[in-house]
Amino acid sequence: MPYYKAPIIYPTGLIREDTQKINENFTLLASAFVNDDPTTGKVKVAETINGFRASQTPMPNAIPVAGPDGKISAEWFSGSPSPSPSPGSGGRYNGDSFTSDYNLQVGEEAYYYWDTNSSFTKPLRIATSGGIYQMIIVAPYQTSGNLWSHLLPNNRTYPGAFTYSKIGWTDGQTTLDPESGTYSKDAISLLLAFAGGITSVLISTYTEAKFAYFIQRVTREGGGGIYWGGTRWNDTTTAWTSLGTLTTDWKNGRVIILVRRLF
Repeated sequence: MPYYKAPIIYPTGLIREDTQKINENFTLLASAFVNDDPTTGKVKVAETINGFRASQTPMPNAIPVAGPDGKISAEWFSGSPSPSPSPGSGGRYNGDSFTSDYNLQVGEEAYYYWDTNSSFTKPLRIATSGGIYQMIIVAPYQTSGNLWSHLLPNNRTYPGAFTYSKIGWTDGQTTLDPESGTYSKDAISLLLAFAGGITSVLISTYTEAKFAYFIQRVTREGGGGIYWGGTRWNDTTTAWTSLGTLTTDWKNGRVIILVRRLF
């Protein structure tokens, strides 16, 4: 049966105005449906609500809409847009694309490719407000000597604020090495993280418990070894708000870095 938007023929007499209003109401009702036809059973999708559009991405004067995961994007709640994860990555970000400090959520991670031939510093651009992070560093095999490495928390040095210790075995030795090596008391030492091999670092950024410790396997021509070490940030009042900048003192090609937030 077809739907008639104005089904009543105006009669003569006093009821003409009332029947006209009835037809207007039928027409208004029809306009809410697809093709102006209630028999379709499909209501038109409103483009605006009280004049405001809905959007999954931030824009002025818009209503937030949840994405396919049922969550509203974090970009709505920050001063700058959040980076987009790599396709199919499950929360893995290309840290080289960060233009400002990004606050990794628990379980998220960022990876970097650092060309140490072009620069001896690598800003990580990760905001911290207390939490535990893991950093994995993979450096290429090389023929040079020791390449010392550090992490500058908050992207700066703090003169005399750090205490460092390490133990380890150099290849071919059966006794522990004494504490030695070039390290700064002004930053967090990562020993030979960029000298060739793999280093895993655990970092605590809580204001009253700031420290980092590592285990690394160094492999390079003419030497190498296995080392454990750590640095304590002695100050318990300065907030660790940016994970910081990595530094090295010599060229060793491309270094791969992965940072994951654990807690």
